[in-house]
Amino acid sequence: NILLLQSYTKNYFTFNLPSWSISDEMFFYLCFPFIIILFNYLVSKSQKLIIYFTLSLALLVLGLTLIIPPSQFHRFLYIDPFVRIIDFIIGITLYQVILKLPKLKLNLRFSNILEFFSVFVFILFYSLSPFIPIVYRYSSYYWIPVIIIIFVFFNSHGILSKVLSNKYLVIFGEISFGFYMFHQLVLRYFFGLGMDVFHPVLNFILILLITFITSFVSFFFFEKPLNL
Repeated sequence: NILLLQSYTKNYFTFNLPSWSISDEMFFYLCFPFIIILFNYLVSKSQKLIIYFTLSLALLVLGLTLIIPPSQFHRFLYIDPFVRIIDFIIGITLYQVILKLPKLKLNLRFSNILEFFSVFVFILFYSLSPFIPIVYRYSSYYWIPVIIIIFVFFNSHGILSKVLSNKYLVIFGEISFGFYMFHQLVLRYFFGLGMDVFHPVLNFILILLITFITSFVSFFFFEKPLNL
């Protein structure tokens, strides 16, 4: 296990541990035009073909969980872009399905029920995750709760939707990716430079504050200008 961890650190987690995800995302974006061309071709034959195609890929992932050796679970099922692109395709398919379905007109009470139910389902899946083999947690375990949440919040206008639409919470959402990208670096340099000289609670608050400020600055002065 130690040698495997050293291999991961050397190949996938160089310098900044979460940065592997950017490589995957770049691969997805480069493939996106070709995926859309394929989807358009499938739609020209039959709209249902997109569903069948995506289900086939999902079954492929489940098949891989049976043949990949445990020592390679993390490498192939969690990191490898050729496998994780199936998550990306499932997201595209879900978007296509949502657009084709009639817009649901839900009253406030039913919207609230659906929103809290979808969050409950996600919390339930997360709570049960320690009892689920890690091979599925790396691959397909969270597909169902995430699909439910996306579908419900796309169509719903309940209290949770309104709370999450608050402009300040939206900003927190915008900087969340930067928070994810910077938190490991902040931890590394905070402890590496010997800054952990305070009470553990105060150290935690300082790390949280530094990561938040770094993410905030990165979003408004780097990410946002590049998106214009």
